[in-house]
Amino acid sequence: IRILVEEAKVNLCLRMMSDYKAWCYDPVRKEQTMVDCKQAYDYSNEQIAQKLSHFEEALGLLLWRALVHVETLQLMDIPLLIEYCSLVLNQCARD
Repeated sequence: IRILVEEAKVNLCLRMMSDYKAWCYDPVRKEQTMVDCKQAYDYSNEQIAQKLSHFEEALGLLLWRALVHVETLQLMDIPLLIEYCSLVLNQCARD
């Protein structure tokens, strides 16, 4: 975590999480990517779902642990963080 904070890579993690959630909420794009993944790597839907779940959980854990440090908030792209939170909360309200 210290390396993420010191090297200012937390914004990269946040961008990846934001892009991932936007992808999750776009059913057409998600389905096409899933089909491409199944063809390229010969994965089943369950395997892909498991890998996606692990990715989201691990990246979320990294962000959570990084946000404990004050330095992270000083270096973080706050508008992106707010945009990400808004994306997720709006989707929760729709569901």
